[in-house]
Formats: sequence, structure tokens, C-alpha cells
Amino acid sequence: MIMRKGLGTTMTTTIATAAIIIASAMLMMTTTATTAVYAQTQPEDMTATTITTTNATNLEVEDEPFAESRIIPVSENVINETQQVELVFEGSTTMTLPNTTETITTRDIGEGILTFIPGGGVFHGQLQLTTEDGSESAVAIFTEHFNEQSTTAISLVQFITNSTGVLAPLNNMIAITLDQEQPDGSIIIRYFDWEESDDDDDDDDDDDDDGETEGEEGEEGEGE
Repeated sequence: MIMRKGLGTTMTTTIATAAIIIASAMLMMTTTATTAVYAQTQPEDMTATTITTTNATNLEVEDEPFAESRIIPVSENVINETQQVELVFEGSTTMTLPNTTETITTRDIGEGILTFIPGGGVFHGQLQLTTEDGSESAVAIFTEHFNEQSTTAISLVQFITNSTGVLAPLNNMIAITLDQEQPDGSIIIRYFDWEESDDDDDDDDDDDDDGETEGEEGEEGEGE
């Protein structure tokens, strides 16, 4: 969601890459207890480190975005000449929320702090989305990570709204975005819905299926 003119050339970014990065971020945020066992060799051979985790969480990302924004920079304020810039931006979003067919258009304005780090940067801020009639609004809180060699960045976004109308499904929704800088300096943001699935749930389902099969075989044996 940031304005990164002159920071590099175009690099192909895939949804698979986004899923891996955001999955790592979500595992750090989860409240589910996770056990990690580390087995490593001497410090000089750090590549041999092995990490084993329990209660694994899978990240499933939709194939198509449910929303797309186009934003443009409005103003910037240099906080620190080498590290931080405050940005204000505006634009619009078109979305079709999951499990709905209605297309919604919003007018957007946002702000955030861009912090440069070696090789790239992090942009943290929020975007306010308001329906065209002004009756409903939602806030998207985002953290974007980018590489200075790429014009495409990846963000983790959480929506918050008290709307009871068309924007109500956005409340507490978490999305992954691919943010691509355009030749005119604007940014195209594509939002992908994600769903969390637990391996334990899948195992339980398999166990239930096995139990039903064994039970059915037993009944057939008694009948004979």
C-alpha cells in the first residue's frame, strides 16, 4: 500500500509465496500453544537447525481476490531522513464479499508510517473505507512488507467495522493482499480471503470415518 518509486524492478510474486509468509506471521500471532523442539549442531553450522512443531495450522487462500483497491499518494512527511516517512493516501475499492453477490464500491482515505530497513521496508497503517452513500464504513489495519528490488509487496490486513449493513461481513475478517505499484505511481491492492484449518480436525474426521466403517463391517458379520 505504499509509494515506492525508484526502489527496483518488477519481480513476480505468487500467492504461494504470500501464503508462506503470512502463515509464518499468523503462527506467531496464534494463541494456541505450540511446542518447538530445536536440534542444532555447533554454532558455526547454523544451517543444520531443525524445528519441529505441534498443533500445526494450515493456511488456505482463495484463488481470486474478493476486493481490489486503487490508491494514490496525497502527501508525505519525512520523520527521519533515512528511516521513516509518514504517508497519506486516498482512492477507492470495489469488492464482492464472500458468500455474497453484491458489488460494493467505497471511497477510501488512509495514513501510515513507512520504516525502511536494509533491503526493503515495513509499512504499518490504516485505511478507512466508506460506502458511496456515506452510510457505512470500515477500517482496514495493515502491515505491509516489501523488498526494495520489487514493485510488488505483501500485506496482512484485518478489517474492523460496527456496520450492520453491506459491510457487516468485513468485521474481524483477515485478508492477505498483494500490493503492486503502477507506472503512474498509484498502487493496486488485491485482497484474498483466508481460512484456517487444523490438521487435528482432519485427523479426527479420518478417525470417525474409520470407526463408522469398522462398525458397519461388524454389523454385517453378525447378520451372517
